[in-house]
Amino acid sequence: MSKINTALYKKDFKTAVQLLKDGEEWQISGFQSNQTYKNIIQADAFEIFDILIEKEIISLDIFEYDSFKHSLFEAFTQIPFTDTVKNYLEGIVNKIENIDEEPESQNWLDLAIKNKADLGFIQLLANNSCDINKVNTKEQTYLFATEDLALTEYLINEGVDINKKDISGQTAFFNAVKTENKELIQLYLDNGIDVNTPDNKGETIYDIICFYIINSEIFEHIAAYDPPRFDLKDSSGQSLLIKLANSPFYDNNIKILEQMLKNGADLFQQETDFYGNEITAAYLIARKPAKVFEMLVDNNFLDVERIDNKGNSWLHYVCMLDLIHEQKRVKELYKKVKLLLKSGANARLKNDEDKTPIDFTQDDNLKVKALQLMMKQS
Repeated sequence: MSKINTALYKKDFKTAVQLLKDGEEWQISGFQSNQTYKNIIQADAFEIFDILIEKEIISLDIFEYDSFKHSLFEAFTQIPFTDTVKNYLEGIVNKIENIDEEPESQNWLDLAIKNKADLGFIQLLANNSCDINKVNTKEQTYLFATEDLALTEYLINEGVDINKKDISGQTAFFNAVKTENKELIQLYLDNGIDVNTPDNKGETIYDIICFYIINSEIFEHIAAYDPPRFDLKDSSGQSLLIKLANSPFYDNNIKILEQMLKNGADLFQQETDFYGNEITAAYLIARKPAKVFEMLVDNNFLDVERIDNKGNSWLHYVCMLDLIHEQKRVKELYKKVKLLLKSGANARLKNDEDKTPIDFTQDDNLKVKALQLMMKQS
């Protein structure tokens, strides 16, 4: 091991400085360079860098680099931004040439944000010709590259467009919702994010909430600022409500349905399904467990007199379902019919085909218990 390597290994930087001044050859390279640079920075032994720069062992012209890997530029993004680091960088930053150059398609600011460098360091770069409003080849701003609250707030305050869409049509807000970062979500809401802006598939952040993270609390919180638009359709022609009604139902789905109804969703709105057939959300929800109906009753969302454009009521929907010879479905049907009748549903109401809910149960032995309930009412 050379004398200078020994000195650096022992972190004897005073000796290393003297060896360099005496003409000792610098023999540090590769991964060893990166760790050595960080040790020097953390020891505030910046005189070593000054000598290496003067000897042109370290270049301050970023255009000369094929990569930031193992470079001094990389090392500065990986250590705390102390006052001494700040003072040193402020002293040399105006000597750095092509500061916004992009070795391997990323500039120094890209690398700093990727490595989660301190905000002070990022501000220093932004104040010295690094473009904070840069948009990459995916049409993404730096907001897409961070979940850090302080950095996001800084970028917004510097004028980075929070409603800028990337090539998929999504804003950075989609990422905040996907990661369920409540503080970041709040920051975007406070700064006027367009909640209902659709992506290239016609989906909004409410699609993320309903079908990706399935989080009723976040739904409720965001809806208080900007409720979902149930008139919007995705690329397959389906609304948010129809997609939810077509999904498997668990406790969180029920809570999300409750939030939708509180925000104006109409279960009997005539819509189309994935295949282009006319349908209502109520028809699909009629297939769900009885506890969904319990939620509807508890929140006064169940209008038993409401009918669709074919004259079908809630009780029609429930009774016309195929039980597929499953005992569990038989019991669920019984519970739903009992609840609907208790809520005032009319088992003798005729639809446009002159069929009553009773008619849909008479030819199916599995529906006999439900039929008996309705006959008692009649």
